[in-house]
Amino acid sequence: MTLRNLQVFLAVAESGSMVNAAKKLYMTQPSISQIISEMERDYNVTLFDRKNRKLQLTETGKRLVDYAKKTLISAKETEDFLNFESSHPHISVGATPTIGACFMSPIVVKLHEEIPNLVHNVKVLNSSQIIKDLINGTVDIALIEGKVEDPEIESRPVIRDRLVLICSKNHKFMNRLSVDIRELENEPLVVREKGSAMRQQIEEGLLSVGIEPSFGWSSSDYDTIIDAVKNGLGVGIISERLSRKERIRKSLHICDITGVDASFNYRLAFRKGRMFPESLLEFIRICEEFGALDDILAKSE
Repeated sequence: MTLRNLQVFLAVAESGSMVNAAKKLYMTQPSISQIISEMERDYNVTLFDRKNRKLQLTETGKRLVDYAKKTLISAKETEDFLNFESSHPHISVGATPTIGACFMSPIVVKLHEEIPNLVHNVKVLNSSQIIKDLINGTVDIALIEGKVEDPEIESRPVIRDRLVLICSKNHKFMNRLSVDIRELENEPLVVREKGSAMRQQIEEGLLSVGIEPSFGWSSSDYDTIIDAVKNGLGVGIISERLSRKERIRKSLHICDITGVDASFNYRLAFRKGRMFPESLLEFIRICEEFGALDDILAKSE
C-alpha cells in the first residue's frame, strides 16, 4: 500500500468516476482502474460496487475513506516537519474576515521576523469554511471567532473582542454612547454573511431578548458593510477592534451595545491530535503574545 494508492482511491471515491479521477490526477483511466483492482485483489476486499456503469462505495470502501484521509493528512504534516528541518518551512493559516482586516498582517510580519525563510499562505474565509479546511488538512491552524462544535477540532481563546454598533453621522443614534439591543428591533441591520460566527452571535443576542433577526444587508466584505452604513441603509454591528481603524472612526459613529453580552473571543483552532512543527509553535506564541499585549494597551486607552 502506497500513499499514491490512497490518493487514487480517494479521487475515485470523491468523484464517483475513474474517468474524473484520472483527469484530476493527470493519469490515464486504465492506470486508475489497475490500481483499484490491485488494491481489491491484494487485500481480498471489494471497495466499489459497479452497477450500471456507476461506482458506489461498499461499506468497506466508506470506512477506507476515513482511514485514507487521516493517513494523507498525517503524511502532509510529516512533510511539513521535514521541510522545516531542511530550512524550507511552510505554514498555511486560516482567518475569518474580521481577523484578516484587524491583525493577521502584523502577526504574519512578526512570524517572518522570527522565521525569515518561512513560506506562508493565508486563507480568509468564514468560520464554517475554515473548519472544513482544518479537517481536510488544507489549513494547518486558524484564528477564528466563536465556539467550535466539531469533535475533530480543538480550540482555545487567545484574543478578546466585543461587538459594537456603527451608524451614519446623521442617524438618530449619532449622539449616543450606547444602544440597548432591544432598540434594534425595527432598525435595518447590516451584518456579516450567514455561516460566520459573528452573525450567529448577533442572531442569538437578538433572539435572547425576543427579537426575530431580520437583516437588510449581509456581506463577508467589510468595505461593503461600511459603505452601506455610511449611506444610511442601516446600522451595522462589527467588532470593536475593527472599529478602531481610522477610516471607520472618521466616517461613522460608534457606540456600545447593551442589554446583551457583546463580548467574544478569537480562538486558535487546529485538528485534534496534529503534530506541531516549530513554525506552528511560533505562530501560536505570537498570537498569545499579541492578545496579551493588546489587552494591556486597551486598558491604558
